[in-house]
Amino acid sequence: MQPETITYINGRVQTMDPERPQVTGFQVSGGRITAVAVDDAEARELRAGAGAVVDLQGATVIPGLIDAHTHVEAAALADYYWLDAREDPLQALLSKVEREFAQAATGWIVVQATPRQEPPTLAQLDAVAPSRPVVVRVTAHLQILNTQALQASGLADNYTTPPGVRVVRNEHGRATGPVEEGYHLLPVPWPDAESTADFLAREIRERFLPFGVTSIYEIPYSSQGMRGFQLLQSQGRLLPRISLNPTVAPGLQPLIDSVDAWQRFGLMSGFGNDRLWLGGVKFFLDGDGSAAYKVTRDLDHPRMWGVPTHNFAELADALTLALRHGVQPWIHALGVHAQYLAIDAVEEAVRRVPNSSVRPRIEHVFCHWSDQQLFERFEESGILGVPTAAFLKFHSEDFEHTYRPASAFPYRTLIERGHRPPGNSDTAGTQPRAANPWWGIAAMVHRINNAGDRVEPLSEAVSVADGVRTYTEFSAHAGRMEARLGSLTPGKYADFAVLNQDPFGGELEVIESTRSVASFVAGEQIWGEELA
Repeated sequence: MQPETITYINGRVQTMDPERPQVTGFQVSGGRITAVAVDDAEARELRAGAGAVVDLQGATVIPGLIDAHTHVEAAALADYYWLDAREDPLQALLSKVEREFAQAATGWIVVQATPRQEPPTLAQLDAVAPSRPVVVRVTAHLQILNTQALQASGLADNYTTPPGVRVVRNEHGRATGPVEEGYHLLPVPWPDAESTADFLAREIRERFLPFGVTSIYEIPYSSQGMRGFQLLQSQGRLLPRISLNPTVAPGLQPLIDSVDAWQRFGLMSGFGNDRLWLGGVKFFLDGDGSAAYKVTRDLDHPRMWGVPTHNFAELADALTLALRHGVQPWIHALGVHAQYLAIDAVEEAVRRVPNSSVRPRIEHVFCHWSDQQLFERFEESGILGVPTAAFLKFHSEDFEHTYRPASAFPYRTLIERGHRPPGNSDTAGTQPRAANPWWGIAAMVHRINNAGDRVEPLSEAVSVADGVRTYTEFSAHAGRMEARLGSLTPGKYADFAVLNQDPFGGELEVIESTRSVASFVAGEQIWGEELA
């Protein structure tokens, strides 16, 4: 059991507090920061009255990192439950499916792949697993099904897809294998809540805690995931703070039928405690890739515009309900026209509910394009724009998301204009490295994609300090937790990470190799070695 008061001295503490950005020590009592020391003299004063003293021996300390948009459950299933074929050549992937098929006569085979691989075809999957349903998850948004999977899901022929889903068909109306935004339509098996809890705990321990993450804003995939997090808390196994943000129908993996159904329970954002609470609800306004809503993709063929889930009136009404009942809305909008539709709908909802404090978010804006009008619309409306630095790794000159002058990932401009873009991974299993915040920070600082090319404009690169700020101060703000988290300020929770090295010099290799030696939540150590 830790002593009531602990004073940490002799550190290089980056507080993310503009009043005292760098200090040498701080004091923790009752799970909160009670004082900071800017120099040795103040540190000696703190030490004199301390119950215990920890010498940081010059180590760099930062506030605990906050992942403001991620999918721990989906990533855990990809790592520990589904058949892992990520990065495999096509023939190796097919061989894994064939071996899995040979082990049992019935049952689904779910394969996790990545968008960087050559995907299999329906015919190839039928050849290696002719009598079992197979689905290959290229991403969370795109799956390839074999004939048995299409038939088992009722998607094979003469099926009318719901809003937000596309089953790719040939000129004769026959399904060809790819299904966009429709994994929730497949009757695949799910692990029980107890197994899911074990997967979640392992995923957090292996993919998040080693990098100094102490809070996670999770978008759960299933009711088992919701129960799994609750089991971890009841069993005392929930290490970081978790905000749960389920999806509302229509859209990918919905857990809630409608905002109206949600509000009848009377639950508002923040329900729970300081370790596990309800954040907001997520709306899918469109999909990813060709499913992103972009009218200008082919003006004469609306079927090519993407897979929008709502029209303006429907979205404005749903957002109005959310704001009226204290529920923070997150809106997934990848296509340029989805983003403008989302802005219009939020503005209308705010006009109807002018005094709401729930802080609407639009996810995935400012990634592959931005312009002056977009900046101004967000500033005038007070909407929180949420880009994802990990997407920068996949950016190339081939992206054509708008006919306006484009600027990709404008982090420097956003911060200079007063925006607070939160750091986040949006990992759902296809890119495990994205769960490491330092990967995202390195992308913001150096703007190098997976091909090794620099992503223009290079003038939008930020300092390491601002990169860390997105995962601390700005992420706390995104979850309406800025009064409690995001900086090492007296009165806030003592969530912090002691690092293995100082990444603030800015070298790419150093940033990407930064790890947490020890991480703390409310002053209690949740990760790493015991500090002397």
